[in-house]
Amino acid sequence: DDVRVYNRALTAQEIADMYNNGLNGISPQKLKVSTSNNTIAPSNLVGWWTFDGNKLNSTTSTDSSPSGNNGTLSGGPVPVRGKIGQALSFDGTDDYVANSTFVWPAGGGSITVSFWNFVATGNGGSAFSIGSLDNPNRAQAHVPAFDNTIYWDYGSTVGNGRVSVSYA
Repeated sequence: DDVRVYNRALTAQEIADMYNNGLNGISPQKLKVSTSNNTIAPSNLVGWWTFDGNKLNSTTSTDSSPSGNNGTLSGGPVPVRGKIGQALSFDGTDDYVANSTFVWPAGGGSITVSFWNFVATGNGGSAFSIGSLDNPNRAQAHVPAFDNTIYWDYGSTVGNGRVSVSYA
């Protein structure tokens, strides 16, 4: 639940604050995270899908960022209780949220993508993806993959960028 894309790299302290606020069940709408000169402000968000109450219906997940990149629900994901507010449960075969209008921030600079994810068993499929399969600038996470490894892809999985870490 609570998928976010920021147009800059968040600081380690901002990430820790978001994580701890999530552990304590604090709603993202109530977050007031700030450190020294950096504040996570709505202007830094270029995508924010909360999957909460009035931001979700049977066909649409409303983007709460100023960008207005609403997602279209496909395959029948089901609303469930999430880590922060409400989440979506996917069946692992054909459920997804699509967005054909999302554009990555210009300039090729740093970004931050955050999301809460729970998967009972890994099948190697994508748990999270922004961008179409033919987009060289898509981001995709396999969490967990079939081999006890978390994969994070930026661009094509055949060479543009993959980071992985074992959790075995």
